[in-house]
Amino acid sequence: PRKQKSTMVLHMKRLLAIFLLSLCVYTQCLEEEHADQVFAVRLQEGVSPSEVAERHGFDNLGPVGSMDDHFLFRMRASPHKRGDQDRAAALAEAGEVLWMEKQVKQQRMKRPQF
Repeated sequence: PRKQKSTMVLHMKRLLAIFLLSLCVYTQCLEEEHADQVFAVRLQEGVSPSEVAERHGFDNLGPVGSMDDHFLFRMRASPHKRGDQDRAAALAEAGEVLWMEKQVKQQRMKRPQF
């Protein structure tokens, strides 16, 4: 009985390790999928960007350069793509948001030297 118990504990530890590894991989995939969900947002003067971001399911990444009213917001990971569109639309329609634009990575290539 003691050997069976230790074998069972070993199997349970292995299952827990597999579960945790799977969870980490799933979370990493969600983060990579939403890595490009960054928006430049212009807010009304005096509005807290962190509160606006929190209320709409975004993280406030901070101001854009030296502009006091422009901020970068990153959408939090969600397994539902439809919900992403809804959150972006709700943020765009929020009264304190004057302007917003999704940021797109640009591939830059040098011109060939002739």
